[in-house]
Amino acid sequence: MQYANPTKLAQLTNELIKKSEPYTLMGNWDVDLVNNTIFWSDETKEIHEVPLNYNCNLDTAFDFFKDEVSIEKLKTSFQKAITKNERYDLHLNLTTAKGNTKQVRTVGIPVFENGKCIRIYGVLEDITHLIFNQNIERKQKDFFEKTFNESSVSMGISNLDGKFLKVNSSFCKMLGYSETEMLTKTFKDITHPNDLAMSNKSHTQFKEGKITNYNIEKRYLHKNGSTVYGLLSASMIKPDDNTPAHFIVQITNISSRYKAEKKVKSLLDVTADQNRRLLNFAHIVSHNLRSHSGNLTMLLDLIKDQHPEIFENEMMSYLQFAVGELKETITHLNEVVSVHTNSKEKAEKLKLREHIDKTLNVLSATVLDTKCKIINTVREDIEIEYVQAYLESVLLNLISNAIKYRSPDRDPILKIYTKKIKGYKLLYIEDNGVGIDLEQHGDKLFGMYKTFHGNEDAKGIGLFLTKNQIEAMQGKIEVESTVNKGTTFIVYFKLDEPN
Repeated sequence: MQYANPTKLAQLTNELIKKSEPYTLMGNWDVDLVNNTIFWSDETKEIHEVPLNYNCNLDTAFDFFKDEVSIEKLKTSFQKAITKNERYDLHLNLTTAKGNTKQVRTVGIPVFENGKCIRIYGVLEDITHLIFNQNIERKQKDFFEKTFNESSVSMGISNLDGKFLKVNSSFCKMLGYSETEMLTKTFKDITHPNDLAMSNKSHTQFKEGKITNYNIEKRYLHKNGSTVYGLLSASMIKPDDNTPAHFIVQITNISSRYKAEKKVKSLLDVTADQNRRLLNFAHIVSHNLRSHSGNLTMLLDLIKDQHPEIFENEMMSYLQFAVGELKETITHLNEVVSVHTNSKEKAEKLKLREHIDKTLNVLSATVLDTKCKIINTVREDIEIEYVQAYLESVLLNLISNAIKYRSPDRDPILKIYTKKIKGYKLLYIEDNGVGIDLEQHGDKLFGMYKTFHGNEDAKGIGLFLTKNQIEAMQGKIEVESTVNKGTTFIVYFKLDEPN
């Protein structure tokens, strides 16, 4: 159906606009140029933030557009609509009756009869939030573009077939290609052949929607043929319909780290080999010296049996003493070497309380003789994984030392208890003895042949061996001490499963 009467057509169109207003959230307006009146719908009045009984005329309608650009555009377009029958569709800044600024879209449609404009009608839409969201989207896009282009991390976007659609300069620099060259390639073209199967599997899972992201270390091929090691992070880009569209990848060049790790591994291998050689050397030396010292002792015993008069010479007494000291030193060295030959594979589950009680029984005569009070609160269910010989040696050295270096001014008290921290069980052996001046002796406390109390029976080997045995089992030993108050040794037993 066609309407020859433009006024009739305008009325029908305007009625359609009014009916659709509740659904479109747009207001409508109508300027009657014959009667010089203006109609605003309720939605139009709400956009202007005026009362629903508000009446306006043509002049006051223009007053809501205060900035020069908006008012000039509106007046110019309105004039052309009247004189040239031109429709307009404008985005303008509107200042409401409450002083709020809104961005609006206004559409004006002129109606002519007999060559003269008799009215203009149209719609008014508040697009403030729409423009705001568009600005946010534009800023987010600009931010992404800037981040993408200027990132020191290699970044690229590819289609579902793995062909690159966009790459940044870092990506090009990492592999030695120009941007134009990169955009002709797929991920397969730059992947090391040995890592291609892994990449194809992940790509297939991407396309099938089974995964949306993944992180792997993989190798790439540089333009010059060299290998580049990268840490790849890949993610799926999906539009609103949730259908896979593109992939975005970020690659951190870890070639330097890989080379450093390779160098460290090489150094560790060399060090391990050297340690094995040194250990073998130590065994050989220890064995041979022990044999030679044994021979010397045996020869001296034979000479003494067959020619006792020779030992009336003072020099022979010195020689016998020197050979004895040599034998003892070699015995100590052999004990130190043996610590490093017993690996953790020889460790077993041991009940700590049981072995403490066993050590106290061994020292029972000394405990009674010194009237030492023992306070042992270690629970019977506490277990550690340890080499039994080491545990017995550690306990014997520490407990016997605690009793040996008691104070002459008070009855000795020995406290033995445990605590637990992450990754370790801690054994405390606390005495109230003479104490150690840690400021003076702390740095050499566990040194070989180091003594501190002038005890003629002290050899300075016990704490050295104790420390080596504990460290061989991945533990550690600490000491707290105050002169004339006492000493506490703290042994850290490493747990297999830290908790």
